[in-house]
Amino acid sequence: NPPTCPEPERDTGYPPWHRGFVKTPCVRDARGRWASRRDPADGDGWRHFLEFTPTPGSAAQPFSVEVTSPMDLALRADGACVVVDLKDHISLISPQGKLLWRKAFPRCGYVYATAISYDHHISVGCGYSLLHFEPDGEFSYQKWPFGNHSLGGPWVDRDGTLYVTGDGSVAALDPHGDERWRVSTGFNRATSQLGWSAAGGLVFDYRKGGPHPHPSKA
Repeated sequence: NPPTCPEPERDTGYPPWHRGFVKTPCVRDARGRWASRRDPADGDGWRHFLEFTPTPGSAAQPFSVEVTSPMDLALRADGACVVVDLKDHISLISPQGKLLWRKAFPRCGYVYATAISYDHHISVGCGYSLLHFEPDGEFSYQKWPFGNHSLGGPWVDRDGTLYVTGDGSVAALDPHGDERWRVSTGFNRATSQLGWSAAGGLVFDYRKGGPHPHPSKA
């Protein structure tokens, strides 16, 4: 098995990460683990190293490549790693640790998730919006599936259909970001992770919000 990913740690420095935890992305596949490590010599906190640790017994070689503070990582089917960073750039690192490209995208906020289709198109959930990139990193579009509501996902299936959650709903989008269908779970509800059953059906969980008393009256 590939090395495990570290648990998130409380943030004690700069930049100010979301929800009080240091964003130290880590992803794994059969070849090994890709993990981000901050350079302690950089007082501003921008310089990180993306380190690859091969699975024991694998023919892959370890390496370390400098990157700007990553918010999310995702692996392509060919073993290359996509890096979405805090300075609103997206990069592709080859399986051997070579920077293939790095390109800017519109400022959008906190990155929640990155999904890569089998034909290497890249979708990023960022703030309230969905960003989409061509396989060469060129920016394609930015859309707001749920308007002024935070976006969960995206997830992508073999056919390139994108699935996102928000505003108590689950929606399926075509590769161009246009809605195919939407399912609402009702008023004052929040959806969470998506998954697929053994029979191929889409499954998800949700929770219903309740009253939140003022601290002075709790």
